[in-house]
Amino acid sequence: MVAPLKNVKNDPLLFTPGTQWKYTSFGYRVLGCVLENAAKQSYELAMNELIFKPVKMKNTMNDDAWKIIPNRSADTVLIKIKAFDVPI
Repeated sequence: MVAPLKNVKNDPLLFTPGTQWKYTSFGYRVLGCVLENAAKQSYELAMNELIFKPVKMKNTMNDDAWKIIPNRSADTVLIKIKAFDVPI
């Protein structure tokens, strides 16, 4: 999970902090890295063991674009495949 952070560590700020905001899911990547480091296990395993299982979230799981998940929206799978530029 840390590898994606290396790709953006030298990017310039889009604006002065506190003057504007822009939605991004990058914060979740940072949080995932913190979780992996604190839990000393992979993000997927930590989420399963520390969150999903204890609160009995049986239909919640980590996203895996390549995994066959029953009842998953077909659009979600197609969007993920196109994002990786894989021919359909």
